[in-house]
Amino acid sequence: MEIADKLCKKAAFMDVTLNELQEKITEEGAVIEGVNGNGFKVKMDNPAIRSYNTMFKNYSAAMKQLIELLPETGQYSDEFMTFVMGRKK
Repeated sequence: MEIADKLCKKAAFMDVTLNELQEKITEEGAVIEGVNGNGFKVKMDNPAIRSYNTMFKNYSAAMKQLIELLPETGQYSDEFMTFVMGRKK
């Protein structure tokens, strides 16, 4: 339960951060205008996309680990379901 609790907290943090990054990308666009080292305006990928993609991979891995912690029989204890449902708030 302790490992699942820590993993849930990390996954929740990543979920919130992914939403923030997604909003930023939606507002600014996937391609932004910046200035290169020579002072010229250039179009480049929004740096938030790289952060989003990296974090999404980590989030997916965390969710997979949480799913693997579920009982294989499909029978969930009341305590476990209370724990899982309490994390959705």
